[in-house]
Amino acid sequence: MLAARVAQRRDEQPAALELLRQVIQLEPTWCESYYSLGVSYYFLRRYAEARQALPQALQLSPTMSRALFLYAPPW
Repeated sequence: MLAARVAQRRDEQPAALELLRQVIQLEPTWCESYYSLGVSYYFLRRYAEARQALPQALQLSPTMSRALFLYAPPW
């Protein structure tokens, strides 16, 4: 997870996505990995895919404010 976050910060989103997919396979009930997956998709402007990852984070942690903020429709 830490390596994925570093890749995100370095604007290496494809590498971050691959690492996050691996994290999800290892720990499918951890909401942070789905949230971070959504963040990387947003950085890549792949909004439809981000909107698919974020509900999974919210299902695992319904009060996760960061995920709610990203998932909310733009006003």
